[in-house]
Amino acid sequence: MLFEITSSVLKYTLFGFISFIIYFVYKFIFVAWNSRRTFSKYQNVAMTKKFYPVLGDLAEIKQRMDSGVYNFYNLIDITLEGGKDMKLTFIGHRMMIDLLSIDAMEQMIKLCPKSIDRYSSENFPIWYVVRNSLLLIPSTKNWQMRRKTTTKLIGINNISSYIPMMIKCVDHVLEQHDKNLDSEIVGTPSDDTNLTVLMKRISFKIICIILFGQDIHDFEKKVDYVDCMSGEVTSVTFETLLCKLAKDIASHLTSVKGNLFPFLEKYSLIYPMKATNKNYETLMQCVRTY
Repeated sequence: MLFEITSSVLKYTLFGFISFIIYFVYKFIFVAWNSRRTFSKYQNVAMTKKFYPVLGDLAEIKQRMDSGVYNFYNLIDITLEGGKDMKLTFIGHRMMIDLLSIDAMEQMIKLCPKSIDRYSSENFPIWYVVRNSLLLIPSTKNWQMRRKTTTKLIGINNISSYIPMMIKCVDHVLEQHDKNLDSEIVGTPSDDTNLTVLMKRISFKIICIILFGQDIHDFEKKVDYVDCMSGEVTSVTFETLLCKLAKDIASHLTSVKGNLFPFLEKYSLIYPMKATNKNYETLMQCVRTY
């Protein structure tokens, strides 16, 4: 009796293991390889020269970062080379299409939404920071309203109204640098200035004022931040929370569990998704409060 039970357990365990291997090979290797094979016959479609199983384009992105090359510099090369209308990007089991020409955009507009439509970016990593705003959503009434609003926001008349505020932000950050009021970020006056960090801080300050209507440094109250890997809770400023949240979402793409079992990511059942979801709620609570 015991032998039969043990034999059955081993049999089903082996069956489950083999099923998992087949699922993994199909989802992370065969699907990407087959997509590359299908599109490789079209000369106007760009993709990486080498096939990277599982990691996809992340392998090339890491190589560029290690070499000190701008992450998306390859898109500039492809565009300047000419003759390419779109680029395929593979990250894990995800395939993304970047449109590189006006012709490609015009063809997509003609096909959308009857033949093809935009997918929903819900539960894609960056969704946790900019829900229902910047990312792709299907062609619904919400999309039409958002497009109408966005068109007005990026109009030259509206954008030009921010110029005085931008100049003021630049002057304020440079003044802080001269007075060494923030040595942790910009260094002491005797040190070499990291212009990249300085420009990032200026950009971040301008974006926050546009988003929240005031300087992010005015948010003095500290909030709880949940570490995306360990789950440890620490007390941080609102600025730090926003920076960490934007950084943590990148870890979703490389989450082995999340890629293997998408439902774990979708319903935030594991870290880092679980932590990101909690931090997002904290972020929204801060925004509503201020």
